[in-house]
Amino acid sequence: MKETNVGDFRARKVFVAESKTIFWGVGTALSPNGREFLDTLADYAGTLPDRIVITESGPGSNPEVGLLRAIVVVNYLTSKGISKERCSVAAEGTLPTPSTSTERSLEIALLDESVYK
Repeated sequence: MKETNVGDFRARKVFVAESKTIFWGVGTALSPNGREFLDTLADYAGTLPDRIVITESGPGSNPEVGLLRAIVVVNYLTSKGISKERCSVAAEGTLPTPSTSTERSLEIALLDESVYK
């Protein structure tokens, strides 16, 4: 194993999960695991002033599902006390998607103020 230098990790907080663990089937309804993941993330994000950028993407026949799922995540986080003004939806994530990926994924990036201002 080779050690990777991540630089200032406090400015780079990206959480990625396979969409099939966050959502039921190919729809937009959150699964129990998805709600648990987002509850934990909301608790953590609530302690930080960071901007939250949400992306859901991957292969599939419905290109709009990523946008709909990202909006579901924003609405869930706001129901947990996260200000809607802190949240953004992006078409593409910050991490490169492997060309061999067969699964959709949810990416949530917490951006330090120094990154977006």
